[in-house]
Amino acid sequence: MWHDDGGSTIRPEAAHIASIETENRMSAYLIGHVNVRDAAHWAQYRSSVPRTLRRWGGELVFRGRLAQTLSGQQPYAETVVLRFPDLASIDGWHRSDEYQALIPIRQLAADVLLSSYQADD
Repeated sequence: MWHDDGGSTIRPEAAHIASIETENRMSAYLIGHVNVRDAAHWAQYRSSVPRTLRRWGGELVFRGRLAQTLSGQQPYAETVVLRFPDLASIDGWHRSDEYQALIPIRQLAADVLLSSYQADD
C-alpha cells in the first residue's frame, strides 16, 4: 500500500493505472492568430487571460510576432499557443464564465482566429 500526499491509502495497481491514463492522455493546443487594433484593450485582455487558464490546466507555450512568412500567406501579425491536458479542457475553458467575460474586450482589441488541435504525441 502507498500513501498519497494527503495521507490516503492507495493500492499500487491503482496508482499504476492512474499513471498509464495520464501518460496516454494527449495534449491539446489552442492556437490564436491575432491582429491588434487597440493596444490598450489588448493589454487588458492579455493580462486577464492567464487567471482563466489555471482551472483548466492551460498554460502559455508561445507568444510572438511574425518574423517572416516562408511559404503561403499569413494575414496575422501575432500568434499565441496554449497547451491544455485535452480538447475537453479547451472547450471548458472557452465556455467558462471567466473567459466569456473577456470576449467583449478581445473583440474591441483585435481580430482573432482561435483554433484547437489534438496533439499526435
